[in-house]
Amino acid sequence: MDIKLYTINKYVSANQQVVVETDNSAIFDSFYIDTGENVIGPLPGTQRTVEFTYQLLGPKAVSLIGLSGGNTWLRVFEDFFQVTTFDTYDPKITRIFESNGLKLPWDCPIISPNEWVEEDNINSVFKKFYDNLDYFK
Repeated sequence: MDIKLYTINKYVSANQQVVVETDNSAIFDSFYIDTGENVIGPLPGTQRTVEFTYQLLGPKAVSLIGLSGGNTWLRVFEDFFQVTTFDTYDPKITRIFESNGLKLPWDCPIISPNEWVEEDNINSVFKKFYDNLDYFK
């Protein structure tokens, strides 16, 4: 049986809402979610999303336990989340990066449609790309 669980972020912050989604509504009468810190359920089989939070940092396995007609299915998703802490955003902080006056050897080369006929034109543009990339060594 193909049991699936989805999320939009692998990396989540501690103490912030995490949402997982499942599309197993046609399979289970009810199910549980083991977040690695808590067990949530029983939930009706028709419920698609489950929300929870993590308190402890580190990798988290998430398990989905499905119940249907007296049968039980288990699927463990190893390292489903990486719980970490992020710097809090402060809109009053402005970061300014120094400009060191980088000047590429060539402006962005462009090949117009008719110039593709001549190999010298194409080779010249590739050489300019190479020189620009070589400049960053």
